[in-house]
Amino acid sequence: LEREALKTGAPHKNIAPSLFSSERNDKSFVSRKLFYEHLITLDTGVVHLTIDPLFNLELGNQLQSDPRGNDLNYYKNMRGFNVKLDLGEKVSFESSFRENQAVLPYYLDQRVGSSKVAYGQGRWKNFGDNGYDFSMASAYISYSPKNWINIQAGHGKHFIGYGHRSMLLSDLSFNYPFL
Repeated sequence: LEREALKTGAPHKNIAPSLFSSERNDKSFVSRKLFYEHLITLDTGVVHLTIDPLFNLELGNQLQSDPRGNDLNYYKNMRGFNVKLDLGEKVSFESSFRENQAVLPYYLDQRVGSSKVAYGQGRWKNFGDNGYDFSMASAYISYSPKNWINIQAGHGKHFIGYGHRSMLLSDLSFNYPFL
């Protein structure tokens, strides 16, 4: 059932019934905008635009004592936005930006400090005494001259097929140009 839902793009109600409730009108405006709908939507029939905020907060603590003598709580917070634009049925555009700040566990701090690159994110700058500040932007344009062909060009992490990552490039790499 899940495989069929993924192929058709339609969610199957037995996967998580509470997520696909048809009674969305019973939810508050804030609940609908956070969990069910796009924050901003413009649909004229030819032009379809959606804008959404991106948020992620991760908290953690290291069970083993840190060799640096730090007994810090570790976290990563991310904020950003995602914009999608469809111009008719042939041209699409998507862009996103993410800004992160993190205090990392010792093993990640060592790797990030020695490579000068945040894992999968790119170069960083100092944030506070023990943290890192890094960001990532991506965008692509897609053109479908016929139903059986789609041409994409952009800067990001390219997906092949039904969401499978490229077998040639790691998903831990920084964004790269693609065509």
